[in-house]
Amino acid sequence: MFEGRPLLTENRSNRMKKIILTARPVILTMILIVVFSVSMFAQVATLKSWTSLYHGSSSEQQNVIYDVPSGSNANRLLLVAIASERTGPGVLSVSLSYGGQPLTLAQGDIGISSIQHTAIYYLNEAGLDAAGTNNTLSVAISGGTIRNTDVWAAVFDYINQGSPLTGSINYNSGAVLVNGFAFSPALLVNAFNQAVEVIATYNSGQNQPATITYAPEWTMILDQTATYLAGFNGYSMRNSVANRTIPFSATTDPSTTSLNKFAYSSMTGLSMNYQPPPPPTIQASDVIFTNITSTSFTVRWTNGNGTNRLVIVKQGSAVDAIPADGTTYSANNAWASGQEITTGDFVVYNGTADSVVVVNLEAATTYHVAVYEFSGPQGLEDYLQTIEPARGNTT
Repeated sequence: MFEGRPLLTENRSNRMKKIILTARPVILTMILIVVFSVSMFAQVATLKSWTSLYHGSSSEQQNVIYDVPSGSNANRLLLVAIASERTGPGVLSVSLSYGGQPLTLAQGDIGISSIQHTAIYYLNEAGLDAAGTNNTLSVAISGGTIRNTDVWAAVFDYINQGSPLTGSINYNSGAVLVNGFAFSPALLVNAFNQAVEVIATYNSGQNQPATITYAPEWTMILDQTATYLAGFNGYSMRNSVANRTIPFSATTDPSTTSLNKFAYSSMTGLSMNYQPPPPPTIQASDVIFTNITSTSFTVRWTNGNGTNRLVIVKQGSAVDAIPADGTTYSANNAWASGQEITTGDFVVYNGTADSVVVVNLEAATTYHVAVYEFSGPQGLEDYLQTIEPARGNTT
């Protein structure tokens, strides 16, 4: 009896291994379908996410080394968001430049008499070009006794340089304590626009900064807290910067925000006007196949100069589908599960990468691939149709 038990255990172990090995391709296929069925579309792009440049109470000029990525080198916008609190109501003074180039005030309440203040400034492509290799961001916030100042910066791309902002607005509760606030009128956010906001709150209680509950579609990126004691009274501050989900159609958003306690509050927001990238002129090239099995292969290519690629696969003969401008095609890397453009021509990938794993194939069968470059967001796709797409085939 005792000699049989190890054999029983071994048999069970072998059966479990067989089950795992059998299930592994299925699990892998499911994962790949989830990953590669997600389409990516051009829109306002974040070249450099929000970064904290200063957190403190100094009124002296702060000089920070801040590198701006190259991106398109044509449609960039540098944003600087400021949130600051004084000991009592009053106006603030802001000195702000990048590489010696002054930034433009987009919106804010720096010039009104208030304890709490927020503002957003920007520098367009012409200003960034004029800054050249000088990557010093200089900022000074003064006016009365400053209890706390936060300065953040971010860089965005594909912004219309003639009219970079679709909308901008400020809210300030003044000398009234509130536990909720919103933009009025609501902030206009057009399709493919990126909206951002900066919030400042100031409430009584030491080490008790208000907790912010953001509006739907808004996500806090960074926040900072500060506190101080004046005699027997304590005060707390929370400043934050947030981004909105990019919409596929125009909308208005009041950004209805709530706090867990009453506070003096300020909120400034803006939306950046999307500029579609130029149509592609260089097609993808050099299609190669690797990791070929009886049911799958990896296809790789060299990207052209579009922002996205559309990959089409056909069984038995060359791909003869030509994607139509302004049409969004749904992709699935399991062959014959993505959108069928013309008979037998299935979309297996729609995105920004340079490869895709194609699964659900038949053994001993030849598959043909075509890779088209395109630019533009969902519904505004501009496919490179005048140049032969990158092609290849494998069995």
